[in-house]
Amino acid sequence: PVIAVGAFYAGGRWDEKPEQAGWTQLCLNLTSGSAQARRILALGCSLYPMVTRDYFGLALSCLPDDFKVAGKLFMNLLRRPVYAEETVRIEGQALAMAARGRQSCELRCLDLLLEALYGEHPYGWPALGSPSQLQTARYETLVPWHRQILRRDRMVVSALGDVDEGA
Repeated sequence: PVIAVGAFYAGGRWDEKPEQAGWTQLCLNLTSGSAQARRILALGCSLYPMVTRDYFGLALSCLPDDFKVAGKLFMNLLRRPVYAEETVRIEGQALAMAARGRQSCELRCLDLLLEALYGEHPYGWPALGSPSQLQTARYETLVPWHRQILRRDRMVVSALGDVDEGA
């Protein structure tokens, strides 16, 4: 048996302004690739970041014996994400490259269709965000924004499996 826990937040692309297009994905990439996340992965658990146009979140799956420790690490990861200034620059550039790489016929057609349907609305923006905004994302602007969107009052937690209510 496996325990799966997800923390989901309303918003996704809705929280972004045009100059922040892709920041939600960038924040989740930074969070799921952090030293904190590596501690969870070292237990044999898995993390799954997800960003849609309407919500975003992070999910954890683990064995019941690991849940007490992994669950605490997971909630700490969500409440107090920590990443280095240099990591923001590197991950921003990597995500910008991935966004530029969405030039396959199918993906580019989907981006163009959504842009035609929704225009300047966040639904019309490229799936991974704006390469120029991602490449220039800075620690001093991204961290406060990350804290603003990852607030406890915006979080919905779901759990599946043999979870002890006190855990």
